[in-house]
Amino acid sequence: MSLFAVPIAGTTSRPDDPVPVTQTLYRTPEHRYVIRTCLHLGADSALDVCDVMIYADEAALREALSAGGDGLDQALLAAAGLDPDRE
Repeated sequence: MSLFAVPIAGTTSRPDDPVPVTQTLYRTPEHRYVIRTCLHLGADSALDVCDVMIYADEAALREALSAGGDGLDQALLAAAGLDPDRE
C-alpha cells in the first residue's frame, strides 16, 4: 500500500464539544480509504491524540461509518461526495 494518500474531505465537531474532534478522509492510489481522527485535548497540539483506520474499499468504509450512526461520520461521507444515504 502506498503511503501517499490524497485528502478528499474533512469534518470538525461542533465548537462547543467538550473534546473537539477532527476527521480527515484520504484515498490512496490503490483506492483504499484512510480516516485520520484526532481528539484535541488542550490548547497545545502536543496533547492531540490521533487514530488512523484503513478501509479496503468504499463498501468497507460505508459499513464502518454506518455502524455508529455518528453525524460527524455522515458529514465526512457527504464532504467527500459519497452520498451518506446510498448503500
